[in-house]
Amino acid sequence: MIAAALLDDEVGPDQLEQSRVQAADAQTLLSKVVIRPDDAFTAKYPHELNTRITIKTKDDRTFDREQVGYEGGLGNPMSWERTVEKFNWLSEPFADAALRHDIIEAVVKIDERPIADLMGLLGKVNPKAVYPASHPGIQ
Repeated sequence: MIAAALLDDEVGPDQLEQSRVQAADAQTLLSKVVIRPDDAFTAKYPHELNTRITIKTKDDRTFDREQVGYEGGLGNPMSWERTVEKFNWLSEPFADAALRHDIIEAVVKIDERPIADLMGLLGKVNPKAVYPASHPGIQ
């Protein structure tokens, strides 16, 4: 998945697809990847989910990126607006705009409505992608 994410410049459902992970470009990149655990990162899990990526180029340049935590993690809760954005991104192929809106409203009023209302709406979500995906993803 990391190889596919680096190649595609995003992390989403498409990068988790078996066909994407097994694609030739991802497998070629993956053959050049070395994974090393970091005891300091491991000690902080599950309270923090951290990572470090180091890329070494053929011309001996090195690029490092360390990510401490992530949006939506314990130390950086996702805002409601970003949660709705992510929900729309992930659900767009499976539910039209009206159904997605109704689901969001049911969640907003979850303490005021029977849970059966939300469950009924979720039951209308198509298990297969049938709607065009136009959302650009979460960056």
